[in-house]
Amino acid sequence: MYRINTIPGEAAKVKGHASYPEDFPHLRPGESFTAWKAGEDWEIETTLDGAALRERLKEFERREA
Repeated sequence: MYRINTIPGEAAKVKGHASYPEDFPHLRPGESFTAWKAGEDWEIETTLDGAALRERLKEFERREA
């Protein structure tokens, strides 16, 4: 399972929005997508959305399969 933007999501609950870079602690400067294993799941932090995010997830799945 993918868990997408959990930390930015928590920030959005508190502040009403999430801001890059302060609410995306795992994204290095210039990155728009990063992923790491958390138990059986994947944590994903990203500033992508819509079609760009779907395409990046497809690419990620191909690489990790």
